[in-house]
Amino acid sequence: MRAILVALLVVPTLLCHAQLSSPNAVSVSGDAQVNVVPDRVTILLGVETRNKNLDEASSQNDSLIRQVLAAARRLEVNASDIQTDFIHVDLAYQNNDSTVVDYYKVTKKSRLF
Repeated sequence: MRAILVALLVVPTLLCHAQLSSPNAVSVSGDAQVNVVPDRVTILLGVETRNKNLDEASSQNDSLIRQVLAAARRLEVNASDIQTDFIHVDLAYQNNDSTVVDYYKVTKKSRLF
């Protein structure tokens, strides 16, 4: 009985001493969430034209994309906030025949910030 009493007194003392002799440390953790109202938007506008003649397809596309950009400027989008994003020319063949061109496809996209 005496041994148990001594053990009950000695063990907590040893544990306290072990905690006191450990190096000083600070442990911090946290979590945060911020909700804000958006103040900017990005809009991607594109024009695709198809024509049997590449020059005509490109010319039609240029004309249409100019109209789109003019509309954006009328809505007071600054020229510095307009950026060409994508230009692509592709061709399609008749009936999956890789020798006869059916039409050319011209695609242009602009990004408005």
